[in-house]
Amino acid sequence: KNFAFTLVHFWFGFFCGFSAQTVYDQWFITLYNIVYTSLPVLAMGIFDQDVNEQKSLEYTRLYEPGQLNLLFNKREFFICIVQGVYTSIVLFFVPYGAFCDTTRDDGTHLSDYQSFAVTVATSLVIVVSVQIGLDTSYWTAVNHFFIWGSVAIYFSILFAMHSNGLFSIFP
Repeated sequence: KNFAFTLVHFWFGFFCGFSAQTVYDQWFITLYNIVYTSLPVLAMGIFDQDVNEQKSLEYTRLYEPGQLNLLFNKREFFICIVQGVYTSIVLFFVPYGAFCDTTRDDGTHLSDYQSFAVTVATSLVIVVSVQIGLDTSYWTAVNHFFIWGSVAIYFSILFAMHSNGLFSIFP
């Protein structure tokens, strides 16, 4: 999740001349690891299980791959890096291609920086949440609450930050 988040900044740097302008809004950068993606990962780490309690006590050899470091090694880490790089490329260049040189019927530009940033950020939150959902093998009510709740919180904050009512109160 963090490779995809960070490398989108890297790809954006090529198009803004490495001027230190960020592709995401400041509020999104602040809330990404705190609100949108930390609780689903935490819930997955706490509640996910491959086998039930009875089978894990009955077959103690199930713990050996973890103790021998067979499930997370350099190869698995490299696969995670490649997946993060691929995800970041898709998350950046698909919206970039969609927004590049687009115009309305009256000839004005359809795209702007904020529309691009919101599209990339929304895609990132959805992709990361779906990926966590796909990696979860034992679903509980807490997993559902945190995974889909983080997406709901994202859209709630997005709506609040970009609504005209809030803008008229705090210009």
